[in-house]
Amino acid sequence: MKLFAALTILVSLIFSPLLLSQELPLEVGVANVDITPPIGVPLAGFGGPGRRQSGLLDWGDKCKYCVFLNPSIGKIDPIRSKVMLLKRGNRKLLFMSLDLVGITDEFIRDLAKKIKHFGIRKEDIIISATHTHSGPGTLSKRFALALIAADLYKKEIYLSVRSKIIESIYTANQRLELADLYKFKFTAYGIQKNRRKKIGHFDPETNILLAKNRHGEWLGGMVNLAVHGTSLGSKNLKYSADFPGAIEHAVEGRLKDVNLTALAAAPTILFMNGAEGDVKPKHGGLEGMANLSQKFADQFMENLDKASYVTPNWTTRKKKLFVGIPHVNLRACTKGKLRKFIWSKINIPLGTLLPWTSTISLIEIGGAKDLITMMTWPGEATTSLSFELKDLAKKLGRNNPWFIGLANDYMAYFTNKAEFKEGTYEACSSMYGYKGARRIIKKHKKLLMEASLPSN
Repeated sequence: MKLFAALTILVSLIFSPLLLSQELPLEVGVANVDITPPIGVPLAGFGGPGRRQSGLLDWGDKCKYCVFLNPSIGKIDPIRSKVMLLKRGNRKLLFMSLDLVGITDEFIRDLAKKIKHFGIRKEDIIISATHTHSGPGTLSKRFALALIAADLYKKEIYLSVRSKIIESIYTANQRLELADLYKFKFTAYGIQKNRRKKIGHFDPETNILLAKNRHGEWLGGMVNLAVHGTSLGSKNLKYSADFPGAIEHAVEGRLKDVNLTALAAAPTILFMNGAEGDVKPKHGGLEGMANLSQKFADQFMENLDKASYVTPNWTTRKKKLFVGIPHVNLRACTKGKLRKFIWSKINIPLGTLLPWTSTISLIEIGGAKDLITMMTWPGEATTSLSFELKDLAKKLGRNNPWFIGLANDYMAYFTNKAEFKEGTYEACSSMYGYKGARRIIKKHKKLLMEASLPSN
């Protein structure tokens, strides 16, 4: 009997913390902060005529922040840092959406050090760039990115933007309150189109994760959809979050309208981009952007009543991987009849201008019946890769997979083998060839197989 009693106490000591952890309430904090730099900082995303200095370089030093690109001249709407912070007990999970063309692993590592005191681990940080082509440049030390479409790194701009991003995290942490998670998905109609004239070749699946507080008010959440932030075009020289930002603002306005009482802070929506490498908005320009965002918000609201509860459990896993040795493939960048005379293995090496390794994440939220599986991609993937990765996840028992692109790193474009051999713009901009995408999918498969599915 004494032995049985001792075993009972031992089992209780081992498992009671686990049982308690299942009962810990979920807290959610959301926030958004305007991080727009001074007017004059060049915009990142387009590197051709309209954005590039007419004299190739700012030889006369007329632009304080520019070398290769023209300065910004105003602001259409704010560049924002948007945050959704989840907390249970001592565990936190940070989601962010930044109105930037891309973010790098160097930035993630730097930010992780600065917010460590919030109790947020690096592996629990998931940041997706909205990929607006009218956000600020000068934020990355990667020379290849600076030369192509972002301009040279400016420390004062970087530190200012980083400071405001940290402020948004601090604000979300201060606003933590008891809340529940809800999810739904729908097929977006009339929003996207393939920019390579492949009619209907895009992923219209729209994934939603929202938080509602105990007063029945929507705090905000995440929208996961694949689309380029290029509504305004290369001639625009004013700051804008572009189409992804317009979607955020439209949905935020609708949620604010349906909330029962006035919130101290309006709902915050994070646009988490998908595989937008070959996908753009169906209509461009300011008017097209406004109309499409309202059309999207209509579809969002039509499906809001389908939102179902999500068990507040999560796991995060990360893997570092060798993506490849960066290079430019000459044949992939050649058009017309000339292509057949160029050997497919002629590569121009880029050495250390771009990294050779990156990190991907697998985030799973929910229980056995309501599991959400989020898979990150360190750059711009084409639609075909999204379908392939999602299908892989489904075969491995994940019924609700998300493809989160431009997440936690930016390594340019990724295509599959067939697309790479077509020699499109995306293929030319695939600095790791089609094998880079294969390595990422293979590593995701390993993450999925290592992660055990929840039993309840």
